[in-house]
Amino acid sequence: MLEQIRQSIEQAQMVLVGIGTEFAVKEEAQEDPFFTELAKTAQTDPAAAALLAFHKSQKKVGGCEKEQVQKAYEVLADLLKDKNYFVISLCEDGLLEQAGLKESDVKLLDLEPNDIHAAWKRGDIDAAYVWYPVLNNLVKDGKILTGSDKLAKQGIITADLVVARRDFAKSNKNLVVRYIKAIKDISEILNISESDAKFQRNGFEWIDGKKQLSKEYLGENIANVLKNTADFLKEQGSIKKSPTLKEYKDHVQTKYLKEALEK
Repeated sequence: MLEQIRQSIEQAQMVLVGIGTEFAVKEEAQEDPFFTELAKTAQTDPAAAALLAFHKSQKKVGGCEKEQVQKAYEVLADLLKDKNYFVISLCEDGLLEQAGLKESDVKLLDLEPNDIHAAWKRGDIDAAYVWYPVLNNLVKDGKILTGSDKLAKQGIITADLVVARRDFAKSNKNLVVRYIKAIKDISEILNISESDAKFQRNGFEWIDGKKQLSKEYLGENIANVLKNTADFLKEQGSIKKSPTLKEYKDHVQTKYLKEALEK
């Protein structure tokens, strides 16, 4: 059967590959803390009970071992070598790229949200990474494949960052600390349960100040994220120069957040 597939691909000018959840890797035995708390609330709250039941119905059953999926993708990458192809996958484990199916095989465009909406309506693009309110229009005839919250678990962070000139921060230290504390307090206030959140909050995660200081975010990873973003924008022609990783690391400042956490 594999030989028949190989021959069909060799004869094709363009190959469309669809990967369903049958290639999903087995989930680790770890429950989201949100649903742990929801289970407690569900004992007395019918709405919470309904949401918990839906969550359980959507959980993956079974799944494949990571090594099995990786091997299958390596075979797929070999079959598609030197071919024009497009892959649509419902799996979010990042194993496709590791197998050699690179992002360079897809034409990427850096567009503003409104331009994304227009391009989608014209049929010029097949997929987009965008947020609300434009996303509301795209899902009318499209499907959400992933979200910022899920990508963040893979180290791919999309975040709103606060930037201040060094001279200003030094001259107005108390103001900067108070401002960061206000943002921290708002973040904690907004960290309500999903069952009470508005539709626009879906797919987002509000990170508390202490967690922001971890290696996962400001402690280390954010500099890598900014560098990768700059490299992409340079390739797109949106910026002329991509700063070095060291430059980003030198400009990530956490001392004001640390002081804000102490107040």
